[in-house]
Amino acid sequence: MTNKVYLPFNSGYTAYYVIRNKSGEVWYPAGATMETWGAGSRTVADYYNALTDMSGGMYVGDIDSNLPAGSYILQFYTQAGSAPSISADTYLSSQAWAWTGSTLTVSDSDTGTCGWLIEEIQALTGRTDDTILITAARCVRWLNEAQLDIVRKCKGHLDLETKDVDAITLVADTFSYSIASFDPVLFYLLRVYYMDGANSIRLEYKDTDEFDSKYPSPADLADGIPSKYTRRANAIEVYPVPTSSEAGDYLRVDYTKRPTAFSVSSLTATCDMNDAYEGLIYFGASKAFKAIGGDKVTESDRYWGYYQNWLDGYQMEKDGLYLSDAITLLDR
Repeated sequence: MTNKVYLPFNSGYTAYYVIRNKSGEVWYPAGATMETWGAGSRTVADYYNALTDMSGGMYVGDIDSNLPAGSYILQFYTQAGSAPSISADTYLSSQAWAWTGSTLTVSDSDTGTCGWLIEEIQALTGRTDDTILITAARCVRWLNEAQLDIVRKCKGHLDLETKDVDAITLVADTFSYSIASFDPVLFYLLRVYYMDGANSIRLEYKDTDEFDSKYPSPADLADGIPSKYTRRANAIEVYPVPTSSEAGDYLRVDYTKRPTAFSVSSLTATCDMNDAYEGLIYFGASKAFKAIGGDKVTESDRYWGYYQNWLDGYQMEKDGLYLSDAITLLDR
């Protein structure tokens, strides 16, 4: 059972992991059993599994041969002191796996689906198949809140960026164009271009105050090829105002689309954002523990911290804004 677990991470730390099942229980190696965290006054020091620093940014570890075959979540930490401590140690990430008794493989084939995400949230909170409090409908609502929260942080999300080259047809003497009916639905407006072959240009964004100050009545000022734009509610306003010469030409609109909402009627649906399921689970678990209340509020705070740490790293990986020197964003 040697070196079945791999953790890519900077070398030089003391790293370890704990194993949980879908019911939220934790593996207790000395007792060779899954149990509720803290049973018998046990702490992470009783549950942790050590990892070996192989240098070069890789840690490896073993799976306890007594662990029954099944689906598990491995949670990874770096140790701050001389002994493991959840309150002091730094959480790194989680991995969902299926253990066959001899090998680890990617967990269930439905990993990342709406139904699987609901199962994970319910399991982590000890509410598997709950129809009273942590219901599928509430989990779906939290998952959709999580999706929107992620996009608000990753405004230029690479998986959601949409290019519509003929989104808007220019009309003579018209400076305002609706974006309310875009399909897929527009969430963040990123860039606008005037399309005319080799003469195509990118329009310069002006916030509404500046636009109104410089062009209080666009139709009464210059006309011709648009070079400036602003967003007002669900419309784009351009300046100069197109003439009959530009009529029929297009404005290309680059935007971040609104993530497809999860629904209890489509449990096999997956998230539009790749690699987001870990963050969705953390967000949902935090909301679920808060809904349970009582002494579970501490767990809510802990999972919210996991979510925020995950989101910071995810933004660096997925937000296309980090790949551009000059992109102006507009609020919804």
